Amino acid sequence: MVVNREIGEIFKRAAAWLPPPSYLIAGTMLAGLVAGSMAVDPGLAFISWYWAFAIAGCLLGIFGALRIALGLGAPRWIGAALALPCHLWLVNVVKLIGDQPLSSMERIVFGLAAQLAFLAAAAGALRLVEWLSKPRFIFRVGYWFLAVFAVLACVDTAVSAAGWTFARTPYWLMPFQAVRAAATLVACGAFIGAALVLSLRRGGEPWTGVVLSLIVAHMLYDAMRLTFVLEVHERVVSLWGPATMLVAAIAVWRIGTVLHAGAVASGPSLAS
Repeated sequence: MVVNREIGEIFKRAAAWLPPPSYLIAGTMLAGLVAGSMAVDPGLAFISWYWAFAIAGCLLGIFGALRIALGLGAPRWIGAALALPCHLWLVNVVKLIGDQPLSSMERIVFGLAAQLAFLAAAAGALRLVEWLSKPRFIFRVGYWFLAVFAVLACVDTAVSAAGWTFARTPYWLMPFQAVRAAATLVACGAFIGAALVLSLRRGGEPWTGVVLSLIVAHMLYDAMRLTFVLEVHERVVSLWGPATMLVAAIAVWRIGTVLHAGAVASGPSLAS
């Protein structure tokens, strides 16, 4: 009896590191549908699944981030900040679906808005980790790095749009890239820290933190490679980006669902 109980406890702990069976079954069925449709009509299937993954990822990310804030009883602005990149990407998707192509100025504006949305989401993740732990000086340093890069990003966009050659000289590019790298490290660290803190809480599911951490680590690798190595490759459009976004959004949604369910079970005071 003791051995059986210990074996059952081991399987129970191992199951916490895996998605629920319903998620695994749904993922397997979705992979089968994608493979089957690509075999029948690759062109139409690629376009359909690309936008389906992207839009579903945005919606799940938005509602998942809001549910995380509600489930924890955290300030509502944290959930809004975490969902901001998904909001912006959804607006961008709507613009791309439209008949009118984006002008050069619109591309500049959307590029700056994407950077600011990323920084705002990072500030929200950092504040969430601080709210769940104790205020420390290191958090203030992180906020300062994010704020300084936000200002520099606005200045860089302005001088680039004005056509000033100073924006392409080493006197500007070197400090700008250094602050950008530091802010990116802070942002990705905040995302990974928030994912791990939330997923390793009592009643949490560690697999969500592992999935989000791996995806953010890959994002960090790409960002640092473009910042320091300055590699310029021809952009290949594939399903990898939207599929990765969808997986991350599913993990965010699952964290929000678990936290919200726990808050409801604990009483209305925690859910508010």
